[in-house]
Amino acid sequence: MAMMSLEINKEDIQNLLKTFSGDLARKAIRSALDKTGTWSKNYLSDLVSQNYNIKSSDVKKAMKVIRTTQTNLCTSLITRGSALSLIDYFKAIQDATGVTATISPTWIKRTPHAFINVPNSSKKFGIMKRKGHWAQGISAGKRVIMMRKGKERYPTTGKAGWGPQVPALLARSKVLKPAEAKMIDHLYRELEAQITKRAMGQTRVAEIE
Repeated sequence: MAMMSLEINKEDIQNLLKTFSGDLARKAIRSALDKTGTWSKNYLSDLVSQNYNIKSSDVKKAMKVIRTTQTNLCTSLITRGSALSLIDYFKAIQDATGVTATISPTWIKRTPHAFINVPNSSKKFGIMKRKGHWAQGISAGKRVIMMRKGKERYPTTGKAGWGPQVPALLARSKVLKPAEAKMIDHLYRELEAQITKRAMGQTRVAEIE
């Protein structure tokens, strides 16, 4: 699991409190942080999607925004360790030595002594029947990557082959540093918009009164 936090600089908060009421400043800060958290989730998901053969919507499933509270002026973006299927997402292929999956143009994952299995088509991949049953852990209607036992050509317990987890994809894509700068820039632009919106609202109320 990986976590990124968004906060307003304490000096900037103090300056806001000197100019605007505490209630206005707090509401503007919370709104800016929470809106930027949602924006950051979409932004990072799109970046990963562009770098790897993954749908942006599937990356978002592994990400969660923890919003501000009355006592905590901080928004966090948590990326959980959700592993992605090598076959479904990374176009895994069978070769003579095992399974190879292209994760990105510069990152290839090789799984030696493995084979791709399709339920009800076991013989096609040369899986041998052992102890009266086929390889365990085969989910109906889905292909899975099966591991062989050492040099034998028998499957092990049938654990499916999985690709890297979403936090690892973020780290490997080398986008976090430039992304963090854009997130902070977005946060302060959103804060300015929220302050202006609320200050104008208060001015209109005063004029009506």
